[in-house]
Amino acid sequence: MTTNESGVKDMASNPPEIAPETAINWYNFPEELKHVDQWVCWRYIERGDGKSGKLPINPNNGEPADVTDPACFQPHCMACLHHDYGTVEEYGKYTESPTDGLGFVFTTDDSYVGIDLDDCVDILGIDPWALRIINEVDSYTEYSPSGTGLHIILKGALPNGNVRRGNVEMYECDRYFTVTGRQVSFTPSEVISDNGALESLHNAFIATDSDDNRNDHDEQQITTGGGDEPAAARSDEFPDDELLSKAKQARNSEKFTQLWNGDTTGYPSQSEADQALCNHLAFWTAHNSDQMDRLFRRSGLMRAKWDEQRGTRTYGELTISAALRTVDNNYSPDYRSNQDSN
Repeated sequence: MTTNESGVKDMASNPPEIAPETAINWYNFPEELKHVDQWVCWRYIERGDGKSGKLPINPNNGEPADVTDPACFQPHCMACLHHDYGTVEEYGKYTESPTDGLGFVFTTDDSYVGIDLDDCVDILGIDPWALRIINEVDSYTEYSPSGTGLHIILKGALPNGNVRRGNVEMYECDRYFTVTGRQVSFTPSEVISDNGALESLHNAFIATDSDDNRNDHDEQQITTGGGDEPAAARSDEFPDDELLSKAKQARNSEKFTQLWNGDTTGYPSQSEADQALCNHLAFWTAHNSDQMDRLFRRSGLMRAKWDEQRGTRTYGELTISAALRTVDNNYSPDYRSNQDSN
């Protein structure tokens, strides 16, 4: 991690789709977590297998921290008294210590749960299977240090059983997350209590070894429950301009209008903004892919990239396909005019 002339280590508040490992938004962590004394620093070390690992560091003395010992994160532990966020921030930002980032520790004495999603972010954005998890959990989510994974923190309790399978891990104690503060823009800025998603997601992604539920990027199986992706409507039930008018009068019209006008403020990349607008359009068009494409081309986000080939399909087709798999509900005349689309 580099240091500028004032001695403050560099940070980045708006990471690209795959962010540099040194990018940390020091001021964007949920305030609730800042008041919990379960923080550590970490630094890269070489493991015996030739790969690098992340060693948790006690910011009070620069020594390795034992994140599996709950006593280290209690007020009576005199050797580990300073695991508060302020001490970690001071140690991580201003000292010349060999530290590469910050970490938040999960213990048996708190109600926090961490969900680790590996290898789910690339230049096209967030993979649909990971979007499903993010949307169902609906709590604070950030990019991992490498920028290719995601970390979700919420309050709840894990079901009994395994905690890891494939690219999904769930932990509630004896682990720590390397944190970046690089929040996924469309997720809450607070740590939210479990709404029932933990058990269903644990069953779907971890608890069973059935081939029908594996999370190996088989997007049709894991985001729609099996079978084909939702079929597009056979005809345009509502004219384009009528749908646009309804979307701009909805309860979340500000978000829709911002994207429609081409404003990507708050999104780490335009690709994420593209995906967000397509998610809105999937709702309003009742999953009509042709109408989604036609409307997107009228929006301020339209660019040449939309028609660029990505294998057998274009970038636009892939983005629409991800929205069809991600958005479960549709607009219908039964919805009030101020119905939120997400």
